[in-house]
Amino acid sequence: MALIGLHFYAGKPAWAVEDLVRRLHVPPDVIKEFLSTFTQSHLLVITADETSYLPARDLEQIGIKQILDAIRGNKDGQGIAGEPDEGAGVDELIREVDHSIAAALRGKSLKSLVLSKSTPESDRD
Repeated sequence: MALIGLHFYAGKPAWAVEDLVRRLHVPPDVIKEFLSTFTQSHLLVITADETSYLPARDLEQIGIKQILDAIRGNKDGQGIAGEPDEGAGVDELIREVDHSIAAALRGKSLKSLVLSKSTPESDRD
């Protein structure tokens, strides 16, 4: 998401799967799975030629917590909790951790992440 956001913000070409594989040194299936997750979570859209990916909306409107929730498989943003009676202590701990993460990430967007990227790193992309 950071690389896609960085290219979008800088007006560079959209990232294709093959480009992300080369840049991140991650197998294509893993990249495709993440891209699919982000697309299903309405964080990315695929280009008209169906080869590249762009942010689904303005970078300021994509929260880091939304990205994390998509990765964690949590589309509603309510945190991760087990089934009732699976262990109240564990469920409560998970809720506390998720609440802390949400508080720490409040106000942080993909744009703020992109702007925090170092210039030398972004010049290589």
